[in-house]
Amino acid sequence: MSNFKENMSSDSPLSKEIKDIDKYLESVNLDERGLEKDRIVYGVTDTSARSLWQKVDDYLVDQSKVPIDEKAYFFHLLAVMLDAGLPILKSLRVLAVRTSNRRFRRVINTLIYNVENGKRLSDSMSKFPEVFDESEIGIVRSGEAVGHLDQMLFKLSDQLEKDRALSQKISGTLWYPIVVLIVLVLVASIIIIFVIPTLKTLFEASGVELPFFTRMFIGISDVIGKLWWLFILIFIAIYTIFSTYIHSESGRFRWDYFKLTIPIVGDIIRRTIIARFVLLLSVLVESGLPINRSLHIVANSLGNDVYKRKVMAVKEKVEQGQRISDNLKDAPYLFPDTIVNMINIGEGSASLGQISYKLATHYMREVDSSIKKLTTVFEPIVILFVALFVALLAISVLLPLFSLGDVMVK
Repeated sequence: MSNFKENMSSDSPLSKEIKDIDKYLESVNLDERGLEKDRIVYGVTDTSARSLWQKVDDYLVDQSKVPIDEKAYFFHLLAVMLDAGLPILKSLRVLAVRTSNRRFRRVINTLIYNVENGKRLSDSMSKFPEVFDESEIGIVRSGEAVGHLDQMLFKLSDQLEKDRALSQKISGTLWYPIVVLIVLVLVASIIIIFVIPTLKTLFEASGVELPFFTRMFIGISDVIGKLWWLFILIFIAIYTIFSTYIHSESGRFRWDYFKLTIPIVGDIIRRTIIARFVLLLSVLVESGLPINRSLHIVANSLGNDVYKRKVMAVKEKVEQGQRISDNLKDAPYLFPDTIVNMINIGEGSASLGQISYKLATHYMREVDSSIKKLTTVFEPIVILFVALFVALLAISVLLPLFSLGDVMVK
């Protein structure tokens, strides 16, 4: 867990919006010697003399991802310190020390170096597209242009935090049945591979009549025991073909469309994407970015190729002088009438950013409510599935053992 999170106590500087910035800075050990231990500046630091182990470690660090909550805290703290009047370089140095994510520390150190040498923060961020996406860079660049970087950073951190909360709720709900299913598959595999072969000899020697499910499991065990290598090859082949397909242009589009059509889950996915669409649109419009540029950034940030193609098509129409709402209403499956009508009102009253933010708040509540309902549905289904599995296991393994006991008594 990052040090940013460790400071989120009831009396932490972050929870009080760092009312006394001087006291906060006193709590930060700006020992440059400590910072030098891992002061890697990309494109500047010479790592050729480092040992093999250090080079392997560098590779692993450089391939790691920066969590979205890490960035949210970074932008929020940076906004707070800039709002308090702290120079941007000193603020970045504080944040480089405070983060425990080594990959992010190296990125921040590189930002510090570039800013020290006259580059803008947004230009430095653009060198790390795998860390900072297009929307984050665009919002920072807009803040620099209008002279209100701290305000834009506050909005950016708020948007990232809400996006993270949405993702966590959905992944938490969907992972519950997936984890249960994986555990059941593992248990069944252990029984079929290790337990059934052991019991098979015992059953055959006793001459006990075996139930259908026991014979079925014995047959499956025999097939797996002889052709386990074939099953592994089939699994690898299916995974490779599927992975290649969904990374192709047509395959990705069809896969993303399929996810939208899954009963119950697809509806939640659509609502989540809509919430992201209006939330990010509100932040970008309020930051002063042109609407066509905002739509371009939003389209690439939704994570769904179906929505991306639609928003990009809308962007092209907007560049021709048409309204957003007029080009969304022909896709009611993707954008319900409520969204279209409210965006139409926002365009007509020159308050698109404010209306979009209110829509995002509304849809986030809807997503939260839908997730709670989905959890309520999943729990009894999972319990029933586990009960059926246990019953099948009892019939297949325990009943023959009981019959064997009866034979031995006789």
